[in-house]
Amino acid sequence: MGDGDTSTLQYPEHMYAQSDTYDIVLIAANACGTDTFALTVFLAVTGAPEADAWNVFRLFPNPNAGQFTLEISGMPQDRLEFVLFNTLGQQLILEAADFSTGALQHNFDVRYLPAAMYTLRIRADNQSSFVKIAVQR
Repeated sequence: MGDGDTSTLQYPEHMYAQSDTYDIVLIAANACGTDTFALTVFLAVTGAPEADAWNVFRLFPNPNAGQFTLEISGMPQDRLEFVLFNTLGQQLILEAADFSTGALQHNFDVRYLPAAMYTLRIRADNQSSFVKIAVQR
């Protein structure tokens, strides 16, 4: 399951405790042999608090046409990491920015991506926040 848990059930179900990137592996076996399929996905746990670690957290415009701005302020950190995921949990972009002043305005340009819903993860040290972004054409 990518988090240390396994299952031998034909139709396994699994609940993940936290939002993260997981390496999920499926091994299927029968009388003809075995086959393996692996996939790395980002899973966002529903009900997780969003943007609660920041004094100011503003993403605009949302929806947008592929260009948006994030304004954020809070406790100074050496670096903020921004990761954009598609609805399948696949990582599309990874960017980092200096956050040593505790305030940042960061512009994103993803006009090359198709119109869809995306999830942006903002990470500082071990804290992460998530925001949904709608790119429309």
